[in-house]
Amino acid sequence: MRRLSLSLGCVMCGVFLLVAFSGVAAAQGKRVVVLSFEQHGVVASIEEVFGGEADIGEKIADLVRARLRERSVEIAENNEGVQGTVSGNILVFGRQEGGGEVAGVSVGGLRVGLGRRREKAYVVLEARLLDAASGRIVSVLTGRGESDRSGTDLFARTRNIDLASIDLTSEEFTETSIGEATHQAVDELAEEIADATDDLGDAPAPAAPTTPPAAAAPSAPAAAVSGGPVAPFAWAPYQFNGTEHFRYDVTQTEDGSTETGFYQLDLEPAGPGQVRMQVSGQLGDDSYSSTVTTGTGTQGMMMGYPQFMTMGPVGLMLFNPMAWMTIQGRQLTLGDGWSATQDGETMEARVESQCQAAGQAGMLLVFRENGIMRTQSCLSPNVALPIMTSMHDDDMTIELTLVEYRP
Repeated sequence: MRRLSLSLGCVMCGVFLLVAFSGVAAAQGKRVVVLSFEQHGVVASIEEVFGGEADIGEKIADLVRARLRERSVEIAENNEGVQGTVSGNILVFGRQEGGGEVAGVSVGGLRVGLGRRREKAYVVLEARLLDAASGRIVSVLTGRGESDRSGTDLFARTRNIDLASIDLTSEEFTETSIGEATHQAVDELAEEIADATDDLGDAPAPAAPTTPPAAAAPSAPAAAVSGGPVAPFAWAPYQFNGTEHFRYDVTQTEDGSTETGFYQLDLEPAGPGQVRMQVSGQLGDDSYSSTVTTGTGTQGMMMGYPQFMTMGPVGLMLFNPMAWMTIQGRQLTLGDGWSATQDGETMEARVESQCQAAGQAGMLLVFRENGIMRTQSCLSPNVALPIMTSMHDDDMTIELTLVEYRP
């Protein structure tokens, strides 16, 4: 659990970085565009609910648009003249079992009984609000809903809905537990989005600091690159080909004790814009494996919390969109950096050196919190994941270094 706590803490560190580097400016009368919600992580649950394949991502977006209009947010049909963009993800859509503890969303083939089962419908939605002028992420928001409708059949009436023309406002849907949970989640999410639109504005991206951070240089496990500088580049995470093989050496040091292991990913295509990853790893005596399907590029950033948990505790270090979004689109040039201070806490980022691993060259990007180095990553323009990354707690360090790579 200690390993997992550090990794999850680093995800939260990424959230802090995202907010700290955003530069919020209040404004009125915001106009936003709401994109279709991504559903690739809950396809099996949706099939169970409706009795077949159904595309509800745009239908969820329609509900969000309607609720935002009720809250006096102007909704645009395209990107013209908008102040913000809302992109969303359906994280959970299905059944919660047992005495109030989530046991996981069920998959197709498991029937819902009538009347007496202790089951609830459970829906979790996530959205990101992007400022159109600056390109920054203003906020990451969540809406949740649950309902048992006094124990009635959770999904019965949804089986009568025409899959080609699903209406999430119809009585056939709203009078089910899953319908009630969906509308609760949408209402909560729309309220969060409406409040967050006050922070949309045209604030520029934070300027690079005029002096380098005062903290001592890190001891990066990635070797320095000899010769001339690596050409500046804008790193784009998760731009997978669908054929890659990654294998990392893993080292964890805690209270003076060191454990070693590995983390491996083998990718294959899984449809347009999708890849399937065979995940395996070991650290000390602990081992794990899983298969995860996710999107490439920005869709990969939409991976939800349930998918994060299947990647293993070490995987959270590589698949941390909150951290990578802070550098999305930035030109990484040796010596460049940026910083921000919020509520007395200062976060700094700087491209400190060149680096290399597994025959790939890149730039070493270091993040510091109040002058203390917390994370560092070697990023290569040719590789969709960091070729080295490490995270440092007060008494614990985890390092991943790429040792095998095939594109």
